[in-house]
Amino acid sequence: MEENELDMIQKEILGYNNTMIPAYFPRVIIEQVDGKNIMVLWVTTGVQRPYKAPDHVTSKKDKKYYYYIRYATNSVRANAEQERELISMTNYAPFDTRPNFEAAESDISVALLTDHLNTTKSKLAKQIGKRGVMEVLGDMQLLVGPPEQQYIYQMQH
Repeated sequence: MEENELDMIQKEILGYNNTMIPAYFPRVIIEQVDGKNIMVLWVTTGVQRPYKAPDHVTSKKDKKYYYYIRYATNSVRANAEQERELISMTNYAPFDTRPNFEAAESDISVALLTDHLNTTKSKLAKQIGKRGVMEVLGDMQLLVGPPEQQYIYQMQH
């Protein structure tokens, strides 16, 4: 993908994100792998969830909005009971979006982090020794908080 293609795709994504109620914006990460641009959309839960999406995303008029859920391997429109459950779940922050206030850099296994980055062919694997674990975790967007008080996101093993 060339730069103008990336811009065009990002504008199109922005347009679709603005159709959500409330608007939702995933994290967009662009990396070069083997000389090619790779765009990663990291779609985490948002603080304003749940979100309604239009029934027909590309429709220009008369959009009808609904809540959707994952059911087995499908995205389906939520029924009334599922909508109530979705709304009640907004009181709870999902595990992977909560900072772990007790985790420290020493809790991170450099070997496991390096292995993961090598397995995913990330260029960050070679940077851990030079830049440090916390800086690499920051590049991976796994830290939360201001630079002077950063916490590591909860992570599952």
